[in-house]
Amino acid sequence: MRTGQPRVPRGPPPLTVRWFDVDYPEVIDLRWQLYPERPGYRMVGSSLLEPGWLQEIPGDLPAMVVAEGVMMYLPASEAGPLLARLADHFPSGRMAFDALSRAGARNGRRRQSR
Repeated sequence: MRTGQPRVPRGPPPLTVRWFDVDYPEVIDLRWQLYPERPGYRMVGSSLLEPGWLQEIPGDLPAMVVAEGVMMYLPASEAGPLLARLADHFPSGRMAFDALSRAGARNGRRRQSR
């Protein structure tokens, strides 16, 4: 049963903001089957590390970029440059992503080994 968009608000985003949901192409393909794009909301199928996806997105308005379950798997050396590219591209905005501290990652590995 579908209860609404997983990330974008149930109502359309304000016209003053663009909302982007970025994930690997195969994940976005699955989301397309459940959640259509809406005005002000766009699903982007790409690795965050591929610089080409950002050139396809207008940078004239503030943006909300959602990268759920992605950032914590990127090499630490890539996170800073990615955030810098986003900050350079958009006049302002927000980004939502999952993150783990080093202690949290160690604790997760210990639990998996039990």
